[in-house]
Amino acid sequence: MKEPTHKIREGSEADFHHIRKIVSSAIRTRVADSDEQHDVLFKDVCSSFEQWHQNNAQSLFLVCEKGDIIQGVILVKAYWNITALFVDPEHEGLGVGRALLNEAIRICRNRSPKPSLKLNSSIYARPFYEKMGFRQTGRGIHRPGGCIPFEYDLQSRFQEEIE
Repeated sequence: MKEPTHKIREGSEADFHHIRKIVSSAIRTRVADSDEQHDVLFKDVCSSFEQWHQNNAQSLFLVCEKGDIIQGVILVKAYWNITALFVDPEHEGLGVGRALLNEAIRICRNRSPKPSLKLNSSIYARPFYEKMGFRQTGRGIHRPGGCIPFEYDLQSRFQEEIE
């Protein structure tokens, strides 16, 4: 039997050190134009993980790994608000983000109190979310790297079509 390319598992506090490195590297290489922008965005993302730590029963925290190397992470608050999806830049283009997002959608379909997933995307990630079936719901706000609102209908069959 062929081993799955991406192993997805629940994240834990023990993963935080490695996840911080992934988030920092992804923000620095793909989103922020300056150290100041990096620091603001990095602090916001770390705050989301701290909130998960304080109330993890109401959130979904998954990591994707190969061997013992974490390649990406997703955090979904209250099973409807995607607050973080980051892939280590060294592992981009290998399906890590897609695998994490597909698994999060699968789980949230059964647990979300809302009919859709929502997120705010950077300009860089916009094409990825569109390809994954998300639709833009507003103009966005001015923020380093952009902040474009997207929504995914959890009743949609699109996810099954792209797997």
